[in-house]
Formats: sequence, structure tokens, C-alpha cells
Amino acid sequence: TVGDANYQFSKEGDWYVFKGFTADGQGVKLNAGSWDVNRGGEFVAANEAIAISQDGPDMMVAAGTYDVYMNAATDTAYFMEPGQTPAN
Repeated sequence: TVGDANYQFSKEGDWYVFKGFTADGQGVKLNAGSWDVNRGGEFVAANEAIAISQDGPDMMVAAGTYDVYMNAATDTAYFMEPGQTPAN
């Protein structure tokens, strides 16, 4: 939800991280507080890199709980199993 304080990313090194995101199988996009800056891509499976781009497609993330990692410099995102990181 755009601007919702419950969906704020924190900065961890090169990553923006949101832990405990619950997906319901619907389309997901990552944004910077408005739709002016939003990233989408193609979700394939948990723990796999997603190439994201401005105004990219909604990511149809499988229902479940994830730790979301996004690197804005490389336009890469991951929906990781809780406790896992992109380095694992």
C-alpha cells in the first residue's frame, strides 16, 4: 500500500529490506512512497533474483511470508524465505 507506515523498507548495506511481508498471490510492486517511483518484474520462485524496472509488471508472488530485499542500484529484488538473505 503506497505510503502505509506498516510497509516501510529499512536500509541494510546495499539492500532495502522489508521483513515479514505476507503475499496473498496477488500482484505486487515495490514503490518509494508514490507510484511515481515503482519497480516491477517477473517473480519465478522464492529466493531467486528478480530483474526489476520502473513501471515493470506486477510481480505475481506466490502466497506466503517473505523477507523482501531490493537493491536499487542494480535493479534487483528477492522475495526470500524468512531468515534467508540473497547471500545464502
